[in-house]
Amino acid sequence: MALYIMERLLRSFKHKCADLRLIHHQPPQELRLEIIVAGSLYKMSYSIKQAISLTLRGKLNSKDMEVIRTMNKLEILNLRSINKVKQMIMNSLPQASIEGMKRLKVIVLPELIKTDALAIINCKSLEEVIVPKGLTTLNSGIVYNCRNFNRYVVEEGNMNFSEINGVLFNKDGTKLLSVPCGMKGAYHIPDSVTEIVGGAFLGCTHIHQVHSNNIDIKIDNNAFYECRCSPDIGRDVEIRTF
Repeated sequence: MALYIMERLLRSFKHKCADLRLIHHQPPQELRLEIIVAGSLYKMSYSIKQAISLTLRGKLNSKDMEVIRTMNKLEILNLRSINKVKQMIMNSLPQASIEGMKRLKVIVLPELIKTDALAIINCKSLEEVIVPKGLTTLNSGIVYNCRNFNRYVVEEGNMNFSEINGVLFNKDGTKLLSVPCGMKGAYHIPDSVTEIVGGAFLGCTHIHQVHSNNIDIKIDNNAFYECRCSPDIGRDVEIRTF
């Protein structure tokens, strides 16, 4: 019945424009849509609010993100196949694109558009961010104030990133890129790491100590911004206040 209602809704405005295409719907769990004309998701805003899992592909802009933020039951958001488009349509997932979504647990990042710092904030149930196979660049500090966020997952075959125990690194493990802000306790930096990039420990308020055996490790500006920890670098303990 729910599928019939959604298909009827799509047909109702098909004569005006072909802005959206229903790819798959398994009520009430999973909905897959192609956005042909960016900014068109509002035409289904009432119908999609019951979705638990949403997969989007095609063209996306800030108006579509506004609709997504109203989906109070959404737990899984897959943005892997959002296209890179020009002119008035956003070329990145900007700051606070995904904000305050209380039930959201899993996000698949876009492959073809950039995700800006602080793009995902204040999502208290978020647990996992998936880095897709084709993603080539990623800012640090994309997730902030998500208290249960505890792991990045890098898809097999990604040539640019790696993950160790939920923490994000570059492919060869020499740069520590991002620690999930919901991680707790003490964290030991792998010996392969030679640099901690800016924003790597952004908002990690539940990590009380960070230790590295490498005394020559490079720590970029703001690497420990809003992190209440005491870094222990090499044999000589160095306590820093951030």
